[in-house]
Amino acid sequence: MTLSDKKKIEAYRESGVPYSEIAEILSLSLNTVKSYCKRHNLGGRRERTAENILLCKQCGEGVPQTPHRKAKIFCSDKCRMAWWNAHPKDVQRKSEQIFICTVCGGSFSAYASAKQKFCSRKCYGISKGAVIHER
Repeated sequence: MTLSDKKKIEAYRESGVPYSEIAEILSLSLNTVKSYCKRHNLGGRRERTAENILLCKQCGEGVPQTPHRKAKIFCSDKCRMAWWNAHPKDVQRKSEQIFICTVCGGSFSAYASAKQKFCSRKCYGISKGAVIHER
């Protein structure tokens, strides 16, 4: 856990965010968040503050929330894209499917698209009759 994560946990707890939400937002274990809070006297139930502001997952700035709407976890598109690029394994790609390459017969995953036929540029080149030189 980084120093930045520790500061974010403290800020979230002060604004009344439960352990489970903090763990999800910061991509940490629930038990890690709980034990840190208990060691630093941030435990117990807390009421959410009137401002209802969460911190951005990427930069830690406040993200104002709209009542009766899904919680925003990023302050801007720039932060959202930066976080996605830094955490590709954490982004759920629901439309990703498994395909079979028409040249080599190997399986590969890609977004659902009927146009996807090849697992690599090499197989695409072979299908077009191009000569492929190994490096």
